[in-house]
Amino acid sequence: MSRALDLAEEALRAAEGDEAEVLVHAERSGVARFANSIVHQPTLVDDAMVRIRIVRDGKVGWASTNRAEGLDELAKRAGEAADQARPDPDFPGLTPPAEYEQVSGYDQETAELGPDDQARLAAEAIAAAGDFGLYGYFTSALTQIAHAQESFASLPDVIESDGSGIWTRNVPRGRSRSLPKGC
Repeated sequence: MSRALDLAEEALRAAEGDEAEVLVHAERSGVARFANSIVHQPTLVDDAMVRIRIVRDGKVGWASTNRAEGLDELAKRAGEAADQARPDPDFPGLTPPAEYEQVSGYDQETAELGPDDQARLAAEAIAAAGDFGLYGYFTSALTQIAHAQESFASLPDVIESDGSGIWTRNVPRGRSRSLPKGC
């Protein structure tokens, strides 16, 4: 499993409505800047954006957060937004499942780079340049996207800065809102 899918499943379990959808974009990225051949400001961002969309009686509401705790409250806010919305007679419902082409590009070593590793690699590039005064940055990122819906769940592959891939498998969910073990 992935952090993104775990968050999507948790948020979907909290959602109540005729239809519910969760989209999670989790990112772990870093950058090491260098100026005049000196490394400075190695940083790391570790964040996840969770968006819940709920449909109730033809009305649609959504809410989002970048806090992993309090997904019950997030689902409640999305439900309240749906309750306060006007019915949309033209709303076709949530998007049905689709097949996505699997694309490779994941590299475990790159995915595990931290700020110290990025600073070290930037320093190696600077050293290889000799007497040139270099300016620039070294960056890497690991992004996971998970999409879960009342009737199916999309299991994420990993999207990384040098390639991408998403794969989807339909999983019957019923009203229990939980995935079978091993998915």
